[in-house]
Amino acid sequence: MRGMKLLFLAAPLIALSTAFAQPRPVTFEVASIHAVEAVPGRMVIGIRGGPGTKDPTNFVMEALSLRDLTMTAFNLAPYEITVPDWMASSRFTVTAKVPAGATKDDLKVMLRNLLEERFQLKVHHEKKQMSVYDLVIGRDGPKFQTVDEPPSPDPDAAAAQARTELQKDKDGFPVLWKGASMAMANGKARLHFEGKTVDYLAQQVSFQLRQPVKNSTGLTGTYDFQMFWDAAATMTVPSGESSGGAPTPGEGPTLQEALSQQLGLRLVSKKDLVDVVIVDHCEKVPSAN
Repeated sequence: MRGMKLLFLAAPLIALSTAFAQPRPVTFEVASIHAVEAVPGRMVIGIRGGPGTKDPTNFVMEALSLRDLTMTAFNLAPYEITVPDWMASSRFTVTAKVPAGATKDDLKVMLRNLLEERFQLKVHHEKKQMSVYDLVIGRDGPKFQTVDEPPSPDPDAAAAQARTELQKDKDGFPVLWKGASMAMANGKARLHFEGKTVDYLAQQVSFQLRQPVKNSTGLTGTYDFQMFWDAAATMTVPSGESSGGAPTPGEGPTLQEALSQQLGLRLVSKKDLVDVVIVDHCEKVPSAN
């Protein structure tokens, strides 16, 4: 009898725990989407707020292309998605109210659902062969310093500063404002990553080249990276070859040359299969707010 009583008492506890389990949020409380006219050199582009920031329930994606919105929703790098050309030029601002307690992963689910509902977005996955890069240490060794990881910068403060006119040095490369990590003006780029890993650097290089880049340096610490390059002159490296420090004509070093000359790193290219998201359908105009 004593054993039966214990079983009888345990059952309601299981039922109660199931009853109080809360489902993860899958939609924004409120969301609006507005088309944005592209104004070169005078347009503020960025993401602010949301889970993990000082304003977790207010989320804004300002003047992002529909391609970038989709990349964010599926957590993709540029090389991991294939879209119609118009999706890279059509820009929208998304303003949304996020349910309290939502996580960053929840946010991506909500954004995917929003794109599927409002733009009728449909995608599929497939394997695609492409050039991939190993980021390795150059012949003379790395040219950056180990640092302690600093406090995370306030992305909202950086976004506010970005609204002011971008300053440039005598060669036309952007001058980074306090709290900024990378900026580009007229095809000329500069970055300063403080307290970041080589994995993080490889990811950012991957975004610029629109191809996979893997950290194969063996370096695992946190470092101070400073680099500038001419994005307009940046070329991909032929498969099987490596990017060294030989200069090429142009207004500044390519990204590959900057890695070699300024950071003591180089890229080695090879072919591999990469999982890619293909956009099958997307409406050019979202349904009404």
